[in-house]
Amino acid sequence: MSEDFGIKNINKIIKSQIPRDTTISLVGPPNKYKKNIINNFIFEGITSSEPTVLLSMEKKASKIEKEILEKVSPESTSSLEIVDCHSWKLNSQYKKTKNYSLKGPNLNELLHVYIKVRENIGDGGRTILNSFNLLTSFGKVEIIYNFLQTLIAKDNENNNLLLLIGQSEYKSEITDLIKSCSPNLIEIRKKYEKPFIKIHWMAENDYEDGWFELEPIEEDGEKFKVLGPAGEDAKKELNKSSSML
Repeated sequence: MSEDFGIKNINKIIKSQIPRDTTISLVGPPNKYKKNIINNFIFEGITSSEPTVLLSMEKKASKIEKEILEKVSPESTSSLEIVDCHSWKLNSQYKKTKNYSLKGPNLNELLHVYIKVRENIGDGGRTILNSFNLLTSFGKVEIIYNFLQTLIAKDNENNNLLLLIGQSEYKSEITDLIKSCSPNLIEIRKKYEKPFIKIHWMAENDYEDGWFELEPIEEDGEKFKVLGPAGEDAKKELNKSSSML
C-alpha cells in the first residue's frame, strides 16, 4: 500500500497488504494532497514497469502526458497508456493514439477501447478511472453501475489493481454508487491546511478506524507519512464534512 500511494508507515492504519486483484475508491474534495496521492499511484506503476492504464475524463491526454514527463523519464512512460475520455467534449481527439480516444459519451465504446488497450499493453498492472463523477455525462446511474461492475470484474479477473477516483461532494445517487461499488473505500480531506486520511472500510484487510493526519515528506513534498490519529476537534469537523459517513 505504501509503495502504491507514496504513503510511508501506512501500516499504522492498514494491517496487511491490499491484494492486487481488487478495487479501491479514493474520494474527497479536490485538493493538492489528493492529487499527489493519485499521481504517486500512477508514477509507482509506470516506474515499476507495471502495465498502467489511465481513463481520463478530467483532462485531455496531451496535458496529462506533459505533467507526467515533468516527473519521470520518457522511457518510463512505455508502460502507460491514456484513454482520452475528455477531448470529445472539445470536439478534438488525442492525436498520439487516436484509437485510444473516445468519440463521444458512450460507455460501451469506453469498455471496448479499454479492452483493446489491455490486449496491447498487458495485464497484471493498475488502472485509474478519474473520475466517478464525470461518468454522469455518459448516462443514467443504472448504466454507469453496470459499466463499473463490468470494469471491476475484468480487472479483478486479470490481476489489475483498480483505483476509482471520486469527489465526495456530489449528488446523493453518485455517493451511493461509490459506496456500492467499493470493496475498499479511502477518503482524503483537508482541514486546518493539513491532509487527513480515513479508511471507511476494506473487504479483506484489518484497519484502524478514525481519521489520521498525513505529513508531507520533506525531501520531495509530494509523498506522505502517517503522523498519527487526528485530534478530537479535527475528527468532529472531518466527520461533519464527510458525505461517506
